[in-house]
Amino acid sequence: MNMLSKSIVSACFSVLTFSAFAGGPVHVPAQNEFPTGFYAGIGGGYNSLADSFSKTLFDGLNFASFTASANGLAPLVQVGFWGRMGSSMAWGVKASYSYLNLDPDYILSDSSGVYSNFDAGVKNQFNALATLGFGMDKYLAYVGVGVSVLPTNFVAQAAGAAGGNYKVNETFVDALVQLGMTYNINSNWFVDSSYSYAFGGTKTLSQTVGGNPFKTNLRVSNQTAVVTINRRFFG
Repeated sequence: MNMLSKSIVSACFSVLTFSAFAGGPVHVPAQNEFPTGFYAGIGGGYNSLADSFSKTLFDGLNFASFTASANGLAPLVQVGFWGRMGSSMAWGVKASYSYLNLDPDYILSDSSGVYSNFDAGVKNQFNALATLGFGMDKYLAYVGVGVSVLPTNFVAQAAGAAGGNYKVNETFVDALVQLGMTYNINSNWFVDSSYSYAFGGTKTLSQTVGGNPFKTNLRVSNQTAVVTINRRFFG
């Protein structure tokens, strides 16, 4: 058997071995190609959540604008799809869920030194976006736009004699922009790193407890830096 025949036999054996291991023949990109196809990934990110309040009426007093913030790490899972546009461009869609569990807290005080607590916590964040990328060898740089859903639990605890406890649940649907880059580890696995900013308009929260009115305008935003490890399926 000459060298060429040995090479062909060896190549066929390698393909058959991979097909058996994967459960059937699939398209596998070369290691120096950016990833395409469906994928699922898991990882984590560092989040900076900000609650911006304005035109607040609380405990019979009017307060100027103020911002409560909280930072922390959070796990994240994502699924998505990348498709090719020519030799170097790619389009895609992505959806992700992150367990933020962040509670920005702000302490208000009136002229008599009475303190009250504002807390607008966000436990979960859901993102959905469309992406457009440019690939080179193992790398794919991309930009994404979409929406971010942030269910928010607001609690205001008043310490004044005429005060009360106010609780309002509100869901914010923010605009989302994302910048990211993927790195192809091998035929099936790649790393996805990104920066996201979710921002939106204000919502008015109001409630009356014991005859005491409460009202404020609230805007919720979140900045996130994420790294995930992803498994590619079905090219």
